[in-house]
Amino acid sequence: MEFGSVLNCFYQNVRGLRTKTKIFFRNLLNCNYDVVFLSETWLLPGIFDAELFDSRYNVYRTDRNYELRGMTMGGGTLIAVKRQLLADSNCNGALPDFPDADVTQLDILLSRGPNSRRLHLYCCYFPETKNQIASQQAFLETISDLSIDRPADDFLIIGDFNIRNANWFDSDCSASRHEFELANPSIDILTSQMFSFMSFTGFSQCNGIANNNNRCLDLVLTNLSSCLVSRTDPLAEPEDGHHPSLVVTVQINSSAEPCLKQAPSTIRKFYAADYDSIKAKLNEIRWDEVLSSTNIDSALDSFYKIINDVIDEYVPIKQLKDSSGGHPVWFSPVLVKMIKRKHKAHKKWKTYGRLSDYERFSDLRREVKKLEKFCYDLFIARSEININKCSKHFWSFIKSKKKLNSIPDMMKLDDEMGYDGSTICNMFNIFFQSVVVRTVYIHYF
Repeated sequence: MEFGSVLNCFYQNVRGLRTKTKIFFRNLLNCNYDVVFLSETWLLPGIFDAELFDSRYNVYRTDRNYELRGMTMGGGTLIAVKRQLLADSNCNGALPDFPDADVTQLDILLSRGPNSRRLHLYCCYFPETKNQIASQQAFLETISDLSIDRPADDFLIIGDFNIRNANWFDSDCSASRHEFELANPSIDILTSQMFSFMSFTGFSQCNGIANNNNRCLDLVLTNLSSCLVSRTDPLAEPEDGHHPSLVVTVQINSSAEPCLKQAPSTIRKFYAADYDSIKAKLNEIRWDEVLSSTNIDSALDSFYKIINDVIDEYVPIKQLKDSSGGHPVWFSPVLVKMIKRKHKAHKKWKTYGRLSDYERFSDLRREVKKLEKFCYDLFIARSEININKCSKHFWSFIKSKKKLNSIPDMMKLDDEMGYDGSTICNMFNIFFQSVVVRTVYIHYF
């Protein structure tokens, strides 16, 4: 993550994802958000992360315990972040218990070292129940205490607070930030709590987009100097009219980059090997001396070492590229090209702000959605037809929905943080040494 980078965050109260996993996943594939906040997910343990998010994201969920609460639906929050971001979900410890409320917390590392800086992310859902006041008060007190303990850190809190009587007015408008203040901070306890929290911490509320009842239930609280909130298309359809989908763009100062890099896949180009040199090299070797050892293991090791050295010297290596480009198997080459054109058009519109650029981007976005649906339906139809002849693709698709091969870029052991492969391996070594019991055998003669 480069210094001074921009985070594009998406937020939606999805009102349940159990029946919307397919449309959500397909819509997300056409977007490039850095962070995704979702409230009221209604997710169950049997719904896997990979059913909602592709391999670009690490997912952190707070699913509601329906058995404990005697419920069958409602609640739940999650935050999904790009794998390039250094995310940590355990640095602040467990949150206190919020009756009937759901909160997912996550930190993004902005700088390393003894004076490391973090961006604290929170996705919240406070339902209208008898415990709403107590839950909101406990949460706001927790954030207030943390802001005192970590004064150099940044905070971004997004969620459904359900403060129905709050009346927000635009108090400060600039090119990089919109601030909204409470016009009626004393109308009830919830608005009074929120007003006291914002006054104490200096946080601003940056969302002024009202729902179809002219209310603003979803709030964006932050201490960042640059935060813009705008309307966007929903990922989960149909959209709830009480909760418009939002895109939150924030400017952060970050110097922390992930150190863990995926090793490139390579193959040997044996068809391009220098076989004349290989023959000459092998003919120079005195095999009777190499294999003269009485120990068969030593002789075999010597043999393999010579062969591998010859291969390394005379057989070239080819680095493989991901043929799919990170796209699902049903994406056609035409669709991939159209998506790239859509991203270019979107960047051009954001740069210049011209209506013609937006119309071009809007047309491409509509065509991408239409073609993506056609490609997906065609893939499903072909899979159903060919399942008796070749079920490999079908089961590969099913298995891909059950697991995400995402390795975190940061690990923690006690108070030590590891960011690179060597440090993380040493931390694993220390941990396993601490838990493995050595067995001492005593021989009696």
